Amino acid sequence: MTLRSAKRARDFAGDPRDTIPRYKAGYVPQKDWVTPEDVWAAIAHLPSHRGAAVAWCIATACDFSNIETAERDDVEATQVRVRGTKTTTRNRRVPRIAIMEPFLRHALAYAEPGQMLFRPWGKMSRDVRRACRRAGVPEFTARTLRRSAATWLVRAGVPYEVAAKFLGHGSTAMLQKVYGQLAPADAARLIDEHMQRSTVPAVYHDTTHQPDKADDADR
Repeated sequence: MTLRSAKRARDFAGDPRDTIPRYKAGYVPQKDWVTPEDVWAAIAHLPSHRGAAVAWCIATACDFSNIETAERDDVEATQVRVRGTKTTTRNRRVPRIAIMEPFLRHALAYAEPGQMLFRPWGKMSRDVRRACRRAGVPEFTARTLRRSAATWLVRAGVPYEVAAKFLGHGSTAMLQKVYGQLAPADAARLIDEHMQRSTVPAVYHDTTHQPDKADDADR
């Protein structure tokens, strides 16, 4: 940007595109996600207070670092505060929704009894993977749970804009590329459900019409 500004001011005679090398990160974002049944199976193979942390993670779609900052007073009747720090949009309040409510209730039931809900968990990824192997389900991490939460919402028909707010994204770009995985069968189901609610009549070719004498005369 500095070189471009200098070129506009005629203080730089070269081409910024020739000056700045082009790098390729080679990073390929993960797109895996797990089902609610997979999450419950892994929770059952963890100590109760650790399973509560996993349940909180999926219920609020929070980052791993936000689990240890969760407080009991963050839970209100209709929403939950997530003390995110990664970006300004991660410090947010998420609504309590039906699909996540069982996980939230489990988290509150088995969390620590004090104000701070969860104690530090330095080896969360390792412990959760081991629980997954014991349960016989795909291995997942806290990041996988965020992708799973987004995928559950999108597959249920929640608009990308709304799902992005739930996850604390400033736009839908990352959600559409990585987090919200919508299979063709789910897209077809959602379109059919929308069309059934629509008041616009379907337009189609009537193949049941049989030619009559007037049709023959026209021909």
